[in-house]
Amino acid sequence: MTPDEADKVLFTMAAMWPAKVDDATIAIWRNRLQRHDFTHVINTIDKLADQARWWPSWADVIEGVTAQKRAEHAARSALPPVPVERMPLPEVRAAIAEARAALR
Repeated sequence: MTPDEADKVLFTMAAMWPAKVDDATIAIWRNRLQRHDFTHVINTIDKLADQARWWPSWADVIEGVTAQKRAEHAARSALPPVPVERMPLPEVRAAIAEARAALR
């Protein structure tokens, strides 16, 4: 995330949770936010806005970011479907007849 994007996140948070946050806290948050993807953070902030009444903890934000990364990774690394080879109908009928004969 760029410094401008980090500022945008912080301005969004300040609008959602209008509490007094000191300059040192803002500086720490700005530095830490730059380590993460803007889209993940802004999506997390949007979800937290529906749940939290007060300025969220850094741990809450990272938990949301991590959950999004895990979900994306799971979607990308899902196994492709196994191709199914179908037997021609006469072979299927023959296999069924063999199985029935073996059971008798």
